[in-house]
Formats: sequence, C-alpha cells, structure tokens
Amino acid sequence: MSPRCGAFATFSGRFLLMLVTMSNKELHRLPVIQAVIEKRLRRRDAATQLQLTERQVQRLMNRYRESGAAGLTNARRGKPGTNFISC
Repeated sequence: MSPRCGAFATFSGRFLLMLVTMSNKELHRLPVIQAVIEKRLRRRDAATQLQLTERQVQRLMNRYRESGAAGLTNARRGKPGTNFISC
C-alpha cells in the first residue's frame, strides 16, 4: 500500500481536503522542496540531495507552488503506458 499525504486546495475561497497518493520517493521530495521555497536550503543542495538537476528542482518548485503536494506526484500515474503494439 502506498503512503498518502493530505493536500489543501482552494476553490472559490473554500478549502478542500484532497487525498494524494505518493510514493516514498515523492514523499521524500516534499520537505526538501518546501525547504528550498522557504529559503532554508539552496536549490543546488536540494538537487544534490534528490539526485536531480537544479533545473528539475526549479520545475518541482513551480509545480509545488501551483498544485501543492499533488504537483510532486507522477503525472502519468493511473494512465496506460505507451509501450504497446497495435494490430
């Protein structure tokens, strides 16, 4: 069973509680990205810690600002793969 993380979203001034399923890898990213946004950690250090490029950390920061914790999850989760052979 995958870990879960609560996320808040606003809709017309109301707060909605959403349940977001996140992998352990995605859960580990959350406090690191939050620390970079709060300027407690440099983007370079976060990239090293997460084994990503600085540019990818910036993309994650942007997605986190837009969508909250849900922005750090894999966007293709639950969708069919692209490695099929059609007849």
